[in-house]
Amino acid sequence: MKLIATTLQGLEDVLAKEIKAIGGSKIRMLKRAVLFEGSRYTLYAANLYLRTAIRILAPILEIKVKNEEDLYQKIKEIEWEKIFNTTQTFAVYGITSSPIFRHSKYVALKSKDAIADRFRERFNRRPSVDTQDPDLVVNIHIRNDRLTVSLDSSGKTLHMRGYRKISVDAPISENLAAGLLHLLNWDTDLPLYDPMCGSGTFLAEAYFLGKKLSPHPSEKHFLFKNWKDYSEELYQRVLEEFTQSDKEKNLSLYGSDIDRKAVDATNFNLQRIEGADIKVHMQDFFDSKKNFESGFMIINPPYDERLALEDSIEFYELIGKTLKQGYPGWTVGIVSGNLNAMKGMGLRPTKSYELKNGPIEVYFSIFKIYA
Repeated sequence: MKLIATTLQGLEDVLAKEIKAIGGSKIRMLKRAVLFEGSRYTLYAANLYLRTAIRILAPILEIKVKNEEDLYQKIKEIEWEKIFNTTQTFAVYGITSSPIFRHSKYVALKSKDAIADRFRERFNRRPSVDTQDPDLVVNIHIRNDRLTVSLDSSGKTLHMRGYRKISVDAPISENLAAGLLHLLNWDTDLPLYDPMCGSGTFLAEAYFLGKKLSPHPSEKHFLFKNWKDYSEELYQRVLEEFTQSDKEKNLSLYGSDIDRKAVDATNFNLQRIEGADIKVHMQDFFDSKKNFESGFMIINPPYDERLALEDSIEFYELIGKTLKQGYPGWTVGIVSGNLNAMKGMGLRPTKSYELKNGPIEVYFSIFKIYA
């Protein structure tokens, strides 16, 4: 089957590599998405183990449409009764970029009517619409005259792992954090330190990545579990086969923050992850020095609207000074929306990436710190 994994802008290449690792084939990168092929096994694994994905869509129809009536008929011809039944609920969402179909909400309404009418004609009853917590979500996408009908297999967006119950200001999203760890190319045999840990997102994602565990609880209710062809046996096999290799691996994960609220939030969130023994303490990064000869560090410096530009530049200069004096031999990744201030650190990055965190442009630079 064809599958589409959506992601954040700038993480398409990382997501493509993840898809290849779980067995996806015929991989093609799109804008903020990756198209690939796989089986039901791959679909289940994609939802459980693609750390940088937002949701996984399964296209069930790709065809040309001429007008609104043609759209209605094409949607109605799909054998919806083989996918779900009249006791379940559904929702339809539309996206259009077409001179023929100008209104996304009307496209969604027309498609919803077609699905309901098919059930009514065959069973004299129809499934109810539920936009809050539906059993089935249908995505209608029209570009010019090309219609794609997809099933949303994920439900709640995949960046919502469930462990982050307490957040500090401006937290980084879970899937962006996972993507940055991939770009950092962290060697899981070496320590990873987050000195401005916020709510602990980098540390949690590093734990899942290093242990090769799903960042989602096994009991999470993905929408594909509502489909008629869902196999619990196959789902359990995916869980078993993907979590065998590195379960017992020892990881050295450390975190700190100058803010007591951040330390408390991180400790609370990490306690929700079974088996995560991660050391987090209160400390000013500018007073810190390395505890290991070499390791990896990842930093998401705090953003404060009260800081003037001069203060931001001085703050980043202190980051550069601390790294040069206290962490020679380390590899450091820094994500920030302030490129000008980052240039003032006095360090030359070995690699830099431009990404999007929601609507915000961010830069991720990787530095090798030399003595």
